[in-house]
Amino acid sequence: MASETFTSVAQTLLTGEMICETVYPNEYQFLQNDINTDQIEKFLAQIDRGLACTQDGRAYYCAFLDVEESGAKTAIRQVFREVAQDLEPLLRWMRFVREANAMGQPVESGMLVKQSELLQAVESSPAKYHELNELTKSGLFKSSAKNSSAKIDQILGKLKDKGYLVVQDTSGALFRATGLWSYLYDVLEFIRANEHLESDDDGNDQPELF
Repeated sequence: MASETFTSVAQTLLTGEMICETVYPNEYQFLQNDINTDQIEKFLAQIDRGLACTQDGRAYYCAFLDVEESGAKTAIRQVFREVAQDLEPLLRWMRFVREANAMGQPVESGMLVKQSELLQAVESSPAKYHELNELTKSGLFKSSAKNSSAKIDQILGKLKDKGYLVVQDTSGALFRATGLWSYLYDVLEFIRANEHLESDDDGNDQPELF
């Protein structure tokens, strides 16, 4: 069983997927054991890759050990471009969710996202209604839907397609956030600390995203 999980972990990482408790619970638990992570790291090192983890410890991913490796910088920049093009709508949605839930909780890996809670917030607040309409006018969450319920459904569907949420019930009204949110927070922190993402002088000793 352990060898099967090892294989699953290695294959998942090498395909560029992130391992978190929401999407890959068995693989995530496997990586909670230091002996297992050491084995994975030794395996990846043979192909000049490493095992990286988000700052909150909720997601693992495959990383380049050497950013000077051929194609490494291009791949890393591509990942950041993909995140950057969706960054503004994602940030607006994060604020929308934080303000909509009773605890004022920010979106994080493992959090339950309820369609009904979001809809209730919109229906009880003209400000949230306006915010939802603005959010769906363009970009990632652009929608031609006429009512709030359909707009929220489309947003949640887009986030599911992007890997930020997974469905938790048969009705499609309950979702759980994945480790991609943890990675997004790390990217935001990186952006804050580094103003010149396009500079060639950005090598460091830390592993970068595969």
